[in-house]
This record gives sequence, C-alpha cells and structure tokens, in this order.
Amino acid sequence: MAEIDVYAQWLKITDPQRPVNYYTLLGVQKFEDDANLIRKNYRQRNTLVRKYATGVYSKRSQELLNELAKAMLCLTDAQRKGDYDVTLGRERRAGERRTLEQILLAQGKLASDQLNRARSFADATGLEMRDVLISQKMLPIEEVTQAYAESLGLPYMDLNDVLVDETLLLKVNVAMAREYTYVPILEDEGLLLVAAPAPLSPEIEDDLRLRFDMPVRMVLVAPNVIAELVTNCYSKEKLDAVRAAAGEDVVQEKKSTRVKVSSSSSGSMSSEDKSQRLKMIGLVAWMTILILFFVWYFFLKR
Repeated sequence: MAEIDVYAQWLKITDPQRPVNYYTLLGVQKFEDDANLIRKNYRQRNTLVRKYATGVYSKRSQELLNELAKAMLCLTDAQRKGDYDVTLGRERRAGERRTLEQILLAQGKLASDQLNRARSFADATGLEMRDVLISQKMLPIEEVTQAYAESLGLPYMDLNDVLVDETLLLKVNVAMAREYTYVPILEDEGLLLVAAPAPLSPEIEDDLRLRFDMPVRMVLVAPNVIAELVTNCYSKEKLDAVRAAAGEDVVQEKKSTRVKVSSSSSGSMSSEDKSQRLKMIGLVAWMTILILFFVWYFFLKR
C-alpha cells in the first residue's frame, strides 16, 4: 500500500510544513479564540476523515481522527491553549474568563428575565446556576454544559466527538468510575484527559494520577452523555473484550491456573493433610461426648 499525505489529500492542507500545527490541522486562523468555531471545524473534518475508516486506509484514518480530537481538545482548553500558543510565538495573555451567566447572555440564549428567575431559584434551593438551568429545562442540557465548560476554561465534547482509548479502561477503579461518572478518554502530551459532567474532586483526581502516573485534565460532557458513556464503557461485555484484546493469553492462563488449583484441592490429599483432618475429627467427637455427658448429669439425672 502506497503511503499518502492525508493532510494534503484528505484535508486539502496546502502548507507543506510537517507536522502541521493544530490551527492548520483544524482549518482555522492561527490563534483563533472562538471555541465554537474550533469545534465546528473539528466536526466537519471528523466527518470527512470517517469516510476512510473502512478499507485500506482505516488505520491511518483512526490515527488522524485522534490527531483532530487532540487538537480540538487542546485549543478549547484555556490553559492548554495558552501554553500551546506561546510555543507558536504568541505572548501569554492574562484574560479574565466570563461567568456562565455572561456567556449565555452574550450568546442570546438566555434573556435577562429568565436569568433573574434562575437566580431566585438558585438562591432559594442552594443549587448551582448550571443545575437550575438544566433541572428547570430553561435551556438544552448540551448548551448549558458547553457554556459551563467555557466558563471554567475547559474543553467540551458531545457524544459524536468522544473517542475513547479503550486500553485506558483497564486501569480504572470501575466501581468508583461508575459512582462518580467519569471515563478516561485519551493520553495527550503527558496528560490524562478524563470526560465527566463536572470537575472531579481532588481525591478522585489523585486516584487517577496515581493509577496512570500522569496529571489529569478534565473534558466536560453533558450528564446524559456521560451516563451513556459510562454504561457502554464499563459493561462486563466491553471490559471483557478490552481485556481479551489486551492480553487474551494471560487471561486464559489465569483461568487454567484457577482450575488446576481447584482440582488439586478436591483431589487426593497428602499424608500430613490426612493426619490433621483425623485429629480434627477426633477432637470434635470428644467435645460432643463431653457435652452430652454434662447435659445428662446436670439436667436429665436430676
């Protein structure tokens, strides 16, 4: 199979420089700050590359899909984007992030009277504004989560964007992941990217950091999306399939070892084991006789 330049042939990138930077890869202007535009271009290119997911170029297609996802997640993460832009020659900026309310008002998705009602409900119930907007169905859950992610300077993904490196699932505490609804999706530049509906607690981040031996960076997804993702990723069938793909011979060897141990325990015993067993039987017999004697002497005889 002849090697092809997927950047030029699939994405129509004319710049001959390789590797391409994230902005060129996603087809946006250098130092573009509009996260919505970055996500829009990502989805367009993701759809284009998926056309090659079957056939002779399936492996290269998957590699390019991962590159696109990593680029989008970096450029929609305020902290990581700032660090990346510096490597491309941009001066670091100390911009102040907008609140969830400011973002939704600026986007025209929330009117002032709606915002006031939501604030009153939040004050009365003690809920966060995000939870109020979702529980009261004032906006679609995806729009609220996306704006919430922007307010925290974190990337946002929807279900169609999520690409999970399934080998990561084997290192996770599954019970904890199900309870607190998170899924590790990618390793990128020494960071573990974890999908969840909200930032994880320091304790959970510490657990992940120790398990994967790398810092954790959050990727926010809508609550309904993470619920579906958790169900799919941590099902017994999925985990068994991932284990088999990662080391089928090892799993089979462990099973056969357990069978051998079980058969040996139920088979012939050594002479020492037989001796110990006879002693126990004798002891139980003597204790039974003594108990019957005391019952007869103290209760029945009188």
